[in-house]
Amino acid sequence: MTVVYLIILLILNLLDAAGTWYALSVNYGIEANPIMAFVIVHFGWIGFFIFKALLVGSALIWLYKLRHIHPTAIKWILFSLIVVYGLNIGYQIVGLVFHLKGLV
Repeated sequence: MTVVYLIILLILNLLDAAGTWYALSVNYGIEANPIMAFVIVHFGWIGFFIFKALLVGSALIWLYKLRHIHPTAIKWILFSLIVVYGLNIGYQIVGLVFHLKGLV
């Protein structure tokens, strides 16, 4: 089950990155994370995607390696991250729909 959670998190991370790119490219939103905003400003979108992939990839590998030491804790951490990422992507989708309909 842990591997499934890791794959779901990877997919959600890609959707989050794509949503951020789209929202910023149509001047709809801002990058709320100051570190990622810095990366976008100074290294562009390629730097953003590379940094995000390395950061999230490293965290997922670390959690995968710890899965045998603290299996229950790792599953709860992964589940919590899925919920948070899911809420974030839902927020992006709702905001994008409002933006496209001219409501924002």
